[in-house]
Amino acid sequence: MDEFVVLRRDPVTNGMCYGVDDEGSPRRINQTVLQEVIATWPVAPTTPDNILSLLQKSRIAVLCSLAGRELLMDGVLSALHAVEAALRQRIEASGESVSNRHGKPLAWGDLFQRAVSLGLLEREPDDLLDYGRNLRNRLSHPSQVMYLPYAAALRLIETSHRLVARLYATGDNLTAATTR
Repeated sequence: MDEFVVLRRDPVTNGMCYGVDDEGSPRRINQTVLQEVIATWPVAPTTPDNILSLLQKSRIAVLCSLAGRELLMDGVLSALHAVEAALRQRIEASGESVSNRHGKPLAWGDLFQRAVSLGLLEREPDDLLDYGRNLRNRLSHPSQVMYLPYAAALRLIETSHRLVARLYATGDNLTAATTR
């Protein structure tokens, strides 16, 4: 029998805010606010299931972060992994290699450069590429639990959704994200 489990909210997240309401007041983070934010993140219907699963995991982690703020970083990492997997798949689908001349997988920055050279993406600022690479590496090989405020984490996850959506967009076929 399935049971609904209610988790205690992480007290650290109680006073956190994200964005402003219609009157310009800060919006306190809660499940409704997070669901509204997530609903604006684009997803292309042609995105492969493995990439969709990584993006879905990032959205679930955002909601679960209310119970444990450290889960927000798991959402960021899943979103960055979705970008990397999408880049690799789209580059391979174009007939190009995702390996360097030594047969090793292309690094984060090289994946972006290859995608740009193939016309899959427009040139992204170097600081964004460096930040994404450094953050992905730090999250993939942590020495301790890492935290980001909602303002930073949600923007990173949203940007990842937008990059993946661009890679799989065909015309105006983007839909809002869902949390299934």
